[in-house]
Amino acid sequence: LEDDSFGDFSWEKGTIVEFLLYDMHRNPADWEQPNSFLPERFKDSDIKTKPYFPFGNGARHCIGEHFAYMEMILFLRLFYKKHQLELETKEMKTIALITLRPVELRGKIVAGSF
Repeated sequence: LEDDSFGDFSWEKGTIVEFLLYDMHRNPADWEQPNSFLPERFKDSDIKTKPYFPFGNGARHCIGEHFAYMEMILFLRLFYKKHQLELETKEMKTIALITLRPVELRGKIVAGSF
């Protein structure tokens, strides 16, 4: 609505400000083992002092969540009914864009055909 600032940062009216939640939840300055899957870290008593942004609660709940789950389940059911997938990638590296995406994920279909 108007020019604004926060700390050392400032921006003009109309600027889009975006928070990269993926990076905030994996910042080693705030989290031990930042790249490990440790959901219990969000139960700590000091969670209010760290950057934590839950997705899927309150007024900002994703309106496409149920459709996305249904679509994923239907696709996987149909795919694995006819095919098997053998992954060659041992560790998946990701990049955070609008959604989280793999940088490279290699594998091959070992049974079935398209």
